[in-house]
Amino acid sequence: MTRLHDLPRPGDPAVRDTSAATPSRPTAGEIAFAPTIGVLGVQGDVSEHAAALERAGARAVWVRRPADLEGVDGLVLPGGESTTLRRLLDYEGLLEAVRRRGAEGMPMFGTCAGAILLATDVIGAPTPHLSLVPMTVSRNAYGRQPESFAVDLQV
Repeated sequence: MTRLHDLPRPGDPAVRDTSAATPSRPTAGEIAFAPTIGVLGVQGDVSEHAAALERAGARAVWVRRPADLEGVDGLVLPGGESTTLRRLLDYEGLLEAVRRRGAEGMPMFGTCAGAILLATDVIGAPTPHLSLVPMTVSRNAYGRQPESFAVDLQV
């Protein structure tokens, strides 16, 4: 749940100055050495994560099938709905492929539901999903999705 005081405000380090001139285009050398980062593209905040990676200088590719994992240097598992993500991973044959690449040492990062998929211990789930990152997470810690919302409050 997002609280009003958690939202970034102008002047916060996380807020970009949009009045600045457009940044210069990357050089051929920068492009040649930019890492290729896959974004699990089956459900969730895929385009937002891909855009953020490209702003940071990486080449972002959507990963929808096991073959899409070939040639990526790392993988981002975005937020979404963890049960839906797990079902789609199974359906597309990605669960074992992602697990295998993680076991081989490919760097992975998960936000929200992506972190739930990566965790070795998931409170509120019968069994962990990928079990690649030694952490404990809690599903529905703030309630189920119908109870999750943002609202403007008069203070």
